[in-house]
Amino acid sequence: MASDILPSSGSLKFSHYTKSSFFLHKISEQEVQILISKLDEKKAIRHGDIPTKFPKLSNSVVTPSLTHIFNRCMTEGIYPNYLKEAQIVPLHKSGDSTICSNYRPISLLPQFNKIFENLLHDRLHC
Repeated sequence: MASDILPSSGSLKFSHYTKSSFFLHKISEQEVQILISKLDEKKAIRHGDIPTKFPKLSNSVVTPSLTHIFNRCMTEGIYPNYLKEAQIVPLHKSGDSTICSNYRPISLLPQFNKIFENLLHDRLHC
């Protein structure tokens, strides 16, 4: 079966194609500005990340650069490793704090990752 998909030459040849396509609209600076302003300053951030108040205070300054980076990520299909890394932190649910089963893990992601995820979500679930 694999030999039918990938010939020995190593190049893919599609014998069947469809006229449908997959396209994500470019991200606008306005979208990024709105999402930055909606970041919750009370939410936990991972160790070493930029505190939420700084992107909010410098929204008009960081928005053009972030918009450019996010659009390049979408057009080139490359996403920076830094934005993929989560810090896993145990969160106490209830009961005795000395028992491990009374904790659940939460993932703390970079602030800019949250913005990009929201942008992608809006495009995929519109």
